[in-house]
Amino acid sequence: EWRLPDAAANPYLVTATLIAAGLDGVDRALDPGPALSEDLFELGPRGWQARGLAVLPASLDAALDALEADEVVRAALGPELAREFLRLKRDEWAAWSRHVSAWELERYASAF
Repeated sequence: EWRLPDAAANPYLVTATLIAAGLDGVDRALDPGPALSEDLFELGPRGWQARGLAVLPASLDAALDALEADEVVRAALGPELAREFLRLKRDEWAAWSRHVSAWELERYASAF
């Protein structure tokens, strides 16, 4: 399945990696599996698990781990760009992780 990427994504990098992933699938004759016509949002995590469906990374940190493990996408980006992209996004994740949101303050610090 292909879905539109987030609007914040670099369109050139997204296009390059989608093409590389698609060509890799063709080269290796990967079986996409049976078609699913069910609403996956209604199925929820238990339904996904029962059908053997993988779940995408739920955080930038997990997505970066997946990128580091993906030789096809890293090769499409090239070693220098992949390394620099990972470095910049790890820095972004670290900055976000240190941020204390208004919700956190209200939920955890309001008792003080």
